[in-house]
Amino acid sequence: MGSGTSVNWTNSLRPTERVREQWEREFGLEGPAGGDFEPHLDAVWERLTVTERCSQLNRPQQRMKAGAKQLGWSFKLVQRNTDVRRYSFEAAGYLGFGDSTGARQSTVKTYLQDAYDRGAVLVTRCTAQRIPRRGPARAWRRGHLGGSAERPPRAGHCPRAARGGRMRRA
Repeated sequence: MGSGTSVNWTNSLRPTERVREQWEREFGLEGPAGGDFEPHLDAVWERLTVTERCSQLNRPQQRMKAGAKQLGWSFKLVQRNTDVRRYSFEAAGYLGFGDSTGARQSTVKTYLQDAYDRGAVLVTRCTAQRIPRRGPARAWRRGHLGGSAERPPRAGHCPRAARGGRMRRA
């Protein structure tokens, strides 16, 4: 599904047979190139409510479609992981910058929410380090994100976003 379900324009593309064969060949995955993989994709599409019903075309896209038709090219609406009830055509062009409508059906809103509703607990281990903005660590801070033998960052500090260990409702 491209970059993922949370940071995207909601475009949902199925991997082609060629890509699935590459996954098997180059990464040692078993099964994506066979027909047994399709039902798994179908299940993901269903849970993410992937649909083309939220893929209206604006004027430039309508012209592209007309041009493709004149040239004998194919044209297909993109499918999107979108909740039809919350979708807003007016806001759709800004989805890559955030979803103010709540229509985007992400893994957080679907699979992880399902797990939370069934009592799952997210266990995290914080590895973030606090690096002072002033003092001798300043030069070190510019060039490193991890520790070093000369000046390791202060251990045990977790940024506010990483604290806690429970999933929260969206």
